Amino acid sequence: MDTKTTLSLMAAALLALAACSSDSDSSGSSGTAGSGPGAGGSNVSSGASAGGSAGGLVKVACYFDGAKSCTQASGPAASVAQAKANCEMAHAVVSETCPTANVVGCCTSAGATGASCYYTGSLNDVTTLMDACAKGGGTWGATPP
Repeated sequence: MDTKTTLSLMAAALLALAACSSDSDSSGSSGTAGSGPGAGGSNVSSGASAGGSAGGLVKVACYFDGAKSCTQASGPAASVAQAKANCEMAHAVVSETCPTANVVGCCTSAGATGASCYYTGSLNDVTTLMDACAKGGGTWGATPP
């Protein structure tokens, strides 16, 4: 599966997740951060179940080694389960949060239900990623939220 198809699948999963989470209590979530990968993504716990739940929300993150990107979101358990299944189908590494090792920055979406993080070796340069984040109404940060 090519990178564009993979990222399209994740975007669709996260949109569904965001729509579902807006129907539930969005007071936030808590959980233990997963460990981050080195350059090859080898240290992320694969198949981890989604983390803590405050207000019924749980977290899921999908790391795409080929694209050097990670997408994370929080939402109701049923939606997170579907997002996790989509990640696995796209051959992504699944954990609770995006890794911190080698991160060049993350774009947090409006409403803070999700974020996309990019890593050393990403398909785009940092300036392009920051501009795209701002144009999409997101907030750029140095680490995963």
